[in-house]
Amino acid sequence: MIMASVNLAACKIAGILFGLDRWQTLLAVGVLNVVFATHSGLWGVLVIDMIQFFIKMTAVIAAAYFAVQLPQVGGLSGLVDKLSTVSGPGGINYLNMLPDFTSNWDIAIAVFIMPIAVQWWRSGIPAQNRGRKLHRTEDARLQIRKDALGAVLFFNIAHYVLRPWPWILVGLASILVYPQLSDIQTAFRISTRPCWA
Repeated sequence: MIMASVNLAACKIAGILFGLDRWQTLLAVGVLNVVFATHSGLWGVLVIDMIQFFIKMTAVIAAAYFAVQLPQVGGLSGLVDKLSTVSGPGGINYLNMLPDFTSNWDIAIAVFIMPIAVQWWRSGIPAQNRGRKLHRTEDARLQIRKDALGAVLFFNIAHYVLRPWPWILVGLASILVYPQLSDIQTAFRISTRPCWA
């Protein structure tokens, strides 16, 4: 599922930026990955993983900065003011940590039960779950236990603590810039057909 979502995102981005068809994008990234992994080995994968992390963090921080600076958002204080009022888009206080369960208990299923069920199901996929962490521990220098532990610890902090916050700001800003799905379709001239069709 992760590889399918990553490949779908790559196809969409390459289609918009470079005008490539899906098969061209998948062929290009597939050949690039096979050649790179063949020539660099596990150590090269670990090094490029670290380089890519810093490139991606720089990019998402820039995306968050520019998203918050849009006139519809009005900076970080404007974002907080506009999204914390109940009269905001959709009449929802988007900055509440928990939704209001008094009016609709069905939302508890969407907010708590479904994410936990999906995570539980996903953790049952051994190759996928172990693969991410395993490749960081096996790639550690000389496979020393201390280095492997540091690699896993850094990955978990970077991946689950640092990386989501710029994207959260971009998502919150997008609520103000594109309050309706039709606004996004109009702005980007997106077709309403399914993305996999």
